[in-house]
Amino acid sequence: VSHDLKSPLSHLNLLSEGLLEEFGQLDEEEKIRKIQLIHQVSSQGKALLDNLQFWVLSQKDIIRPAFRPTRLNDEIAAVLQLLDPHIRQKALTVSVPDQPVEVYTDKNMLSTILRNLISNAIKYMDKQNGMKGIIQIRVKDVGDFVQVEIEDNGKGIAAKDLPYIFDRFYRTDSSRNSSTGGSGIGLSIVKKIIEDHGGKIWATSREGVGTVMYFVIRKYQEV
Repeated sequence: VSHDLKSPLSHLNLLSEGLLEEFGQLDEEEKIRKIQLIHQVSSQGKALLDNLQFWVLSQKDIIRPAFRPTRLNDEIAAVLQLLDPHIRQKALTVSVPDQPVEVYTDKNMLSTILRNLISNAIKYMDKQNGMKGIIQIRVKDVGDFVQVEIEDNGKGIAAKDLPYIFDRFYRTDSSRNSSTGGSGIGLSIVKKIIEDHGGKIWATSREGVGTVMYFVIRKYQEV
């Protein structure tokens, strides 16, 4: 984890030093581009720290879900707004559900689930030769639960790795994770939150085709 945290911090230090040294020589467009890079890299470091802090606290049972009715669509929209700079940088197309659905969940933890899963879909998108990166978010009613599907057409996950991606600190490709600020704990956190909510999570994937993340969470129903 410390190695992964060092990577975005070192990158951030170099970017900010370069900006300070060249500031008077850069035009406005180049200044904006460098500031956007600084924001992107600092966001990676913050996400890593947030995940690490959550993992430590959850192991000690210091934080527990505070269940209440939560509008799933609003949380999806909020996370997409937060990740919009990264979506625009990769020129991705994102489709979202339009039907309003209420789930019974901890709002902050639901945000953590969505942020981790959608961030991964963005992070490992590597379309080239003019091919368009696409992320599709679907919501399905499955009785007392809601099934959420987040599908991307990114690089996919090898069959040998797929059974282990929710294991703590498991990495499918350590060099890829280091370069993007990953730590191998994001998906294990997501799994713990969902299981604490009485739901489940799984994935299907094909290398070079893409990945679908599925999770099931309890629907809010008035009694």
